[in-house]
Amino acid sequence: MYKIDDAVSEMKEAVEISPTEPIYQGYLAWTNLFIGRFDAALEEARKTLQLDPNYTMAYYVMGAAYAEMGMYFEAIEAHKKGLSISPGFEVGLGVAYARAGQKDKALEVVRELEKSMDSWWYAWAVAEIYSAIGDKNKAIDALEVVYKLKGDYAPFMNAYWLFKPLF
Repeated sequence: MYKIDDAVSEMKEAVEISPTEPIYQGYLAWTNLFIGRFDAALEEARKTLQLDPNYTMAYYVMGAAYAEMGMYFEAIEAHKKGLSISPGFEVGLGVAYARAGQKDKALEVVRELEKSMDSWWYAWAVAEIYSAIGDKNKAIDALEVVYKLKGDYAPFMNAYWLFKPLF
């Protein structure tokens, strides 16, 4: 259904064409994360940080990959480092807390994000955290908001590793 390997190949080609641009390297890292290739995501995120040590998305990717690999301390630290540079990826910290069994801290993050659910980006983030916590109903409710707001990622909901338990 999805041409995942083609997407990875296209991102690799973008990196080859413009190897000094952190955005392409960062999106290659993110693409690997999105499809659940955590080792590759970490490797590409590290390469991104070599290009730009303040590239916030790379810290998000690292933290998310670490969380899924059971490296919770590293995950939380990576997310905190990224958020100290720039906000926007709070979702990663919420998911890392959930994965680490720190549900109260995850709920603190999600409650802040719920205040901005008029944006599909934050509705998606809310869905991620609730999915990680294991609250399927709230996660699906948030994804319905993403769909209604015509969020960019809506067509890929069922391809995303974090939402697999929902479908």
